[in-house]
This record gives sequence, structure tokens and C-alpha cells, in this order.
Amino acid sequence: MERLLWGAIVVVVIVLILGLMWAAWRRRSRRDAAYPVPASAFGAAGSGVAAPVTGLYVATTPRDQPLERLALPGLSYRGKAFVELHEAGVLLRVAGERPVAIPYADIAATRTATVTIDKVVERGGLLVLQWRLGEGVDAADVDSYLRIVDAAERERLVDGITRRLPPAPAPVPSPKEA
Repeated sequence: MERLLWGAIVVVVIVLILGLMWAAWRRRSRRDAAYPVPASAFGAAGSGVAAPVTGLYVATTPRDQPLERLALPGLSYRGKAFVELHEAGVLLRVAGERPVAIPYADIAATRTATVTIDKVVERGGLLVLQWRLGEGVDAADVDSYLRIVDAAERERLVDGITRRLPPAPAPVPSPKEA
């Protein structure tokens, strides 16, 4: 009888924890519904210009807030990812999610990181795409974290993205310099 009581207590605790996790995810999804929905394809049928790079999609967070996951369509869940470089931008395909198209014009930079939500790797083991989601006043700056294990593939991806980014605007001289 005592074993049955303890078993029932364990089951109740597990159900309670799962219920709290579900409620927290729903609250996060409602909060993140204010973000613009990322595009799932490029306007014109662009062809892939490079072989896809395989890796792990880890998370997308608000810019410089690596511990605050966003629940965006196509970028909600961690999973195996295929990153394709197209003429118009980067196409990110996460297993079980819809594709996300990130135009090169919206990518601010690429960098590396060591830590983000529930993922700590060796120094520089995460590739971070810093990009702008949406347009105008509704736009948001976000960071998407990818784990590309093969260093050569990671470098090829970074080089391919960097070469296609629009040039940074020239700095405006201050009145004292003129």
C-alpha cells in the first residue's frame, strides 16, 4: 500500500511539472506573437548557390540576450538544420519546422559564440547570425544560433554569407573633421 501511495505521488509530481512546462511554453508563444513572422521563402525562385551545410539549430533570441529564447514560426524548436545559401539570402530548414528565409539585406553580421540557451560548447563553437526580423517599426533585431560541428563547413558558411552581405554604409564625417 505504501509503494502505491509513493507511486501516485511521483505520478502527480510529474504531471504537475509537465503541466507547468506546457503553460510556460504557451505563455512564451503568446508573448512572441508580437514579433513579425519570418518569411518562409524568397520572393523569386532563387537557386541554391552552394551545397547545404548540415548542423544543429539551437535557438533564436533577441539581439544580445542569449538566454531569452523566442518562439517564432519556423524557429521555435531545436533540431537538425540545413543551411542553404541562395542568391537572395540564407534559407534555414529546421527538421519539423517550416523553412525560414533570411535576405542578405537583413543580415547585420555573423559571429561566433560559446553559450546560449541550454547549449555550451567549445570557444567559438556556435555560429551566430545577427539579423533583422521584419520591417519598419515592427522590426526586431535577433540572433540565431547554429551548431556547425565541422570547422571547415562553418568557415565555408561564414565566408559565403559574408561575401554576399551588402557593403556597410560609409561613416559620415563629423563637422569637426570637415
